[in-house]
Amino acid sequence: MDKDARRQSMGFSSILPAFPASNRSSRDVKNGLGYSVSFSKNGSAQAVLTIGKNLCAKAGLSGGDKVDVLTDKTGEYGLIQKIENGNGRKLSPRKGENFMTVAFKFNANTPMVKGITELENVVVLEEGILFSWPPSKKPA
Repeated sequence: MDKDARRQSMGFSSILPAFPASNRSSRDVKNGLGYSVSFSKNGSAQAVLTIGKNLCAKAGLSGGDKVDVLTDKTGEYGLIQKIENGNGRKLSPRKGENFMTVAFKFNANTPMVKGITELENVVVLEEGILFSWPPSKKPA
């Protein structure tokens, strides 16, 4: 009797979802835009936007550029905007990778997610890269 048949004869069934687990990583975000939240050892949270190099090229962004991350009044949309002066965050290229990142302190205006989430409704505008924030998920 194989393992599956034995497990079923014992009355066991899987509690895992019937779809495969997501093994997405930053490396998968070549053309798109990803978002993640990570925690340091002291418990502080950092949000990271992972921008595919192809998307950066369309938006006219390159490594070392300063960007600002904005959110609309509803908290539904975000905008990554290149800035010349002011308090921006540096866009960091990842050597040998297909993406760049911008990190910022997690705050009440940014959603909590688990793992890297591919963002939707990504559009390159004259003002920058417009996107929809993902729905917030409570950490496990």
